[in-house]
Amino acid sequence: MDESAVCPVCGIETADLAALASHLVERAEASDGVHVMWLNRNATMHRVPAADLESLLADALADGGSSSDRIRR
Repeated sequence: MDESAVCPVCGIETADLAALASHLVERAEASDGVHVMWLNRNATMHRVPAADLESLLADALADGGSSSDRIRR
């Protein structure tokens, strides 16, 4: 994806969806609670590498996705 992506948690702008996935994985690995909660509720409850998270993010940001791997509130 060639367009920028904005972190839905902290608002940081990244170069693309791959960079956003890397940012979210990095923050989750640093135990940043709000990023982890967003991932759990919107993408997946499982630890995944950034490359796998990228497609989950595309679904979650496009239309809410349909993964049964997350907690919807």
